[in-house]
Amino acid sequence: MALWNEKLTPAPPGRKEPMTPAPSGPAVQPAAAPQPERNLAERGTTEAALAAAPRRPTPRERGEGGESVIAANLTIEGKIEGSGNVRMAGRFKGDVRIDGNFTIDPGAHLTGQVLAGIVVVGLAGRKMSKYSAIAGLCVSLVLFGLLVACGGSSSPPVAVSVSPTGATVFANDTADNWPPQTASFTATVTNTSNTAVNWTVTPATAGTITAAGVYTAPTAAEGLPTSATVTATSQASSTAIGTATVTITPTTVPGSYPITVTATEGPTSNTTSAITLKVN
Repeated sequence: MALWNEKLTPAPPGRKEPMTPAPSGPAVQPAAAPQPERNLAERGTTEAALAAAPRRPTPRERGEGGESVIAANLTIEGKIEGSGNVRMAGRFKGDVRIDGNFTIDPGAHLTGQVLAGIVVVGLAGRKMSKYSAIAGLCVSLVLFGLLVACGGSSSPPVAVSVSPTGATVFANDTADNWPPQTASFTATVTNTSNTAVNWTVTPATAGTITAAGVYTAPTAAEGLPTSATVTATSQASSTAIGTATVTITPTTVPGSYPITVTATEGPTSNTTSAITLKVN
């Protein structure tokens, strides 16, 4: 039964309208429309399901500096440098130099050297197929090999040493058939595949040296230096050098020298006339 409220028109003066008696008993309210029953998926998650659902990471868990991601479907070749964090899930060829964390996900492929604050290989704590685990392990071994080959997180500098560290020679005089005055040196270069060096002698008047490291003393002359420095400079790094010292024994320069002899006895002295002394 429907209920409504109808406004009554007042009767004319002097006329009485018959009153309709109000229905007895309680008022009947209209029945509510039936609601369709919802299935289990529509009833919402239970408290247990909410507790088991993964919690959205907070900004602190995400890291203060954010994270750049190389997605699994990307292949990139180049160089990565910066101060943030990087996660690699795809393929990258090149060197990585960052101050933050470098994370390698299972299945990622890296060809190059890595210099980072922390290097993480994403194997532990994840469910994956045995093929993904093997692929991740291969990445770990390759990365470990790179770190060992590079000396950890940084490459050691190129170094040069010279052997022997010293030698002693006389000045040369080939015109008078003096025996040649030479010394051989060997340079050892480490921490690079390029072991070639450039040889030099200082000062320039102190002799010469070949590309094979054979030093030759200078020709006897007035004012020769008494020592020479032999230097080997790495062709891979101009700041990597090794040195050795050559001592040049003083030598009388060949030639003719006028001399006089003075003999003294008591108060009397006699001087001979000049004579010539020839040195070969």
